[in-house]
Amino acid sequence: MEKSGAFSPEGWGQVRFLSEPCCQACGLPFEDEAHEQVLCVSCAAPRGLPTRLTGKDRLNRLRSAVGYDQVTAPLIMALKYGDRHDLAQIFGRLLVSPLEALRAPSDARLLPVPLHPRRLRERRFNQSGLIAQALAQQTGMPLDQRSLQRHRATPQQKGLGPQARLRNAAGAFTATDGAEGGAFILVDDVLTSGATLIACARALRRGKARWVGAVTVARVLPNSKDPDITLPEV
Repeated sequence: MEKSGAFSPEGWGQVRFLSEPCCQACGLPFEDEAHEQVLCVSCAAPRGLPTRLTGKDRLNRLRSAVGYDQVTAPLIMALKYGDRHDLAQIFGRLLVSPLEALRAPSDARLLPVPLHPRRLRERRFNQSGLIAQALAQQTGMPLDQRSLQRHRATPQQKGLGPQARLRNAAGAFTATDGAEGGAFILVDDVLTSGATLIACARALRRGKARWVGAVTVARVLPNSKDPDITLPEV
């Protein structure tokens, strides 16, 4: 990082940006640049596939800005645990292109993934909310922090498999009356299994939302190794 709110040229060159060619539904990048496939295996599979991120009862579309790795993970952790709120502005700028790629309805609202009130009191801020605010400033899109609530605190997801993560997050969120008929773009910091986003999307669907997409700053890619992260000193 060269200064507050900016990457150094060296740091910028080390970031893996996620773009085309990719799954047109969930945004998973294809390794082959000449890939002619429109959907990844998960999104093209039958409805019962647990790892499916998109579909009738899940997200309409999803995009992420960068891969989650040794370069980007420390920045995510610095915002989340190190009070580096200036990083939210960087992440907001990184999400402008993924947001455009969603092709969301013109009346869509940015909706940060909410924290449980107890965890919000402990952390003092919602990192997804800070990122969503920065993205709203960059794009002029409306920010909605009321149409989705987290009414159940969930244990940490780290170390759980995909199906266990789905069970862990299931039923943790509730849509409010403001969700009915709305179009929403969920905003979060990292996509791992997608369990949290799926739980949010299902809650909004139950609240009669007509369209639900999502953008995340980073995405854990298949076969990637867990970054060796030391939390920043504060």
